[in-house]
Amino acid sequence: MAGIGDPSTLASVLLHIASVVLALTRLRDVIGPGRRGRALYVLDLVAALAVLFTAGWFADLVAELAHDRVVLVVAVGLAAGLAGMATTGFVALIAATTGGGGTPVIAWFVTPLLVGAALRNIRMPPEPPPDVGGDLTGVTGRWYMRPTALDVFWGFAARVVCVVPLVCVFLVPAGDVEQRARIGGAVVMWVVLLVGDRARRPLLIRHRRAARTTDVGLFLVLLAVAAGPNGEVISRWWAAHATEAQWYVVVAGPGVMLLYSAITPRFDRWRLSWAVVRARSVLLGLPQIALALTTLPFLVAGVFHPAWGPLESAFVALLTGLVQAAGSGWNGDGFHRQAADVLMLARAAPPERTLLLAGWLNDHLYRRRTLRVRTWAHTALPRLAGVAAHLGAEAAHATTAVHTTLPWGGSVRLDHTMAEKLLRVGEQALDAVDNAYPAQMRTPGTLGHLVQQTARADLAGRRSLVAQYLDDFEGAIAASRQTADHYTAVRAPAHAATELVHTANRLSAVGQHEAAAALLADVPDDLPPPVRRLLLVVRAAVAQRAGRSIAARSLLAAARTIPEHSTFAFRKAFLAERIKFPSFGEGAHRTLVATERELDRELGPTTPLHNP
Repeated sequence: MAGIGDPSTLASVLLHIASVVLALTRLRDVIGPGRRGRALYVLDLVAALAVLFTAGWFADLVAELAHDRVVLVVAVGLAAGLAGMATTGFVALIAATTGGGGTPVIAWFVTPLLVGAALRNIRMPPEPPPDVGGDLTGVTGRWYMRPTALDVFWGFAARVVCVVPLVCVFLVPAGDVEQRARIGGAVVMWVVLLVGDRARRPLLIRHRRAARTTDVGLFLVLLAVAAGPNGEVISRWWAAHATEAQWYVVVAGPGVMLLYSAITPRFDRWRLSWAVVRARSVLLGLPQIALALTTLPFLVAGVFHPAWGPLESAFVALLTGLVQAAGSGWNGDGFHRQAADVLMLARAAPPERTLLLAGWLNDHLYRRRTLRVRTWAHTALPRLAGVAAHLGAEAAHATTAVHTTLPWGGSVRLDHTMAEKLLRVGEQALDAVDNAYPAQMRTPGTLGHLVQQTARADLAGRRSLVAQYLDDFEGAIAASRQTADHYTAVRAPAHAATELVHTANRLSAVGQHEAAAALLADVPDDLPPPVRRLLLVVRAAVAQRAGRSIAARSLLAAARTIPEHSTFAFRKAFLAERIKFPSFGEGAHRTLVATERELDRELGPTTPLHNP
């Protein structure tokens, strides 16, 4: 075993903070609503007492084993952490610090144990915790309805850890490294962590607690690893294998990010195969693993053990984390994590759901003063409810299972039986927001009116899709017209027309030609050029499917006199209407291209296709 130095005061403080956080998180799991692992927690307490009363003998044993079998000691510590023995790690750290001569215990047993405990928190149960039950006592309590002092503390802690790397840059000497480079990297990490915390805020209180303590605990452990003796060992190895290590660091972060992008479902269109579902079950917690791979190298080489060569590759990995954080803050991580919120609301009884939505409203509109700043944040939950309903209905016709991910990893299978409940959750959430907004903020022309009408249009569009998958054609037509009415109310004729056109195209494809023609008859002709071309092409397809080939040829020829039909042209037309979601551009272009190809196969050559 290579020689290691005693942990610095800063490293010791960070280790103690991380151990306290993880020990308290483990206690919360035992006494909280989930109440998991109580038998193992008793074993953890027994082991902690044993370490406390045999501290000297335990330190000598670890030091002796670490001299020849360091891998064994590290493996035991990691296994103990994964088993949830965070209290044992906390006690062992205290004993090693106060008893003296405990550096091997800290480096090779306590630190791996803390890493294992942090990783264990990522693997929470694959189903939402039993937050609500038959009686409403627990639901009406402070634990579910409003943030507690503990929530305020964790919110403050999540912001404080963002600036810890920047503070440590000024506390640790720079050596031969340019100080401005270290400060720049620390600022990038601050942005990464701050955006990550912002993405957690839309979650329901119960799930926000779980996500925040998991992420904050993991980052505290990363700080402790980098600042302590293990960071020193990593730094030495890095200096001795500079070329290979730099390649590992540069490739690892982007590699995990690409892998995560490949297996993370897109909520507008996705259908996971059996193999991909199994891959997700193996790779639980990839967002947190990506955080570790993108931040730990810089914490070692840029903050606590600065070295110019490693710092360059560590900064590249850090930029990958910035890209991930940007996507997460835009509509990724927070939006995905709300799947657990939606499932819990859908499974709750109506009175419980009403109370949970009241808590959600209080937390996000009143407490955060959303009424004053008028953000789009509250639309994420009803959007995801509609998307989950859509995916569940799609599963009725899919050849493979459709799943949605949960905040702590794992997935839940969706099916058509939950579609109506999920749609109702979205509608109740929007009704609650409508009742909370002052009347003057919902008058036509205001941002509040635009936000609510857009959210209702999106949900009604999902209801139309659900009805189509379940062969409820009358319901699909009614929901599609309702969607168009919402878009018309905010002066978005291109969106309204595209919704009716898409529904008509799908109805015609399953033989509902008269219903499709009736929908298209309601679409006005004064539309932006690309949407006008889409309208004519779909009218041609409906005519062809109904056996009117001459009319189809005429309509297709008229459509192809309009040259604007690229994806960019569609995006420009829809962006002009100020609708933030959904993005109709790509879908409209795909529908246009696919329908024109279908007509070319059915009708033969007509007029040349204008390429964008």
